[in-house]
Amino acid sequence: MAGALLTVPISAVLKFLPVWTNGGFPDYPFLDRMAISFFATAAIMIVISLAKPKVENDTHTIELDTSLFKVSPAFIVGSFIICGMLAALYTVFW
Repeated sequence: MAGALLTVPISAVLKFLPVWTNGGFPDYPFLDRMAISFFATAAIMIVISLAKPKVENDTHTIELDTSLFKVSPAFIVGSFIICGMLAALYTVFW
């Protein structure tokens, strides 16, 4: 929740910091600001997750069955065909 709430303020600070510092801070392009905002938000979420004490009988765990990650041979063949078609289209039209 903290990451979702802090994304917009972090990006806004990065956008207006050059104006607030009279050019003392570089004016980053939009995608660079988004990358900095992403990594700052991810770091904040990691710190919050590590700071939270681990409960011994935590009921909020997710148990996964390994059979969910098995694919059929038909899916593998189909995915190779689609990737081949995409590679051919990129080769022709790039």
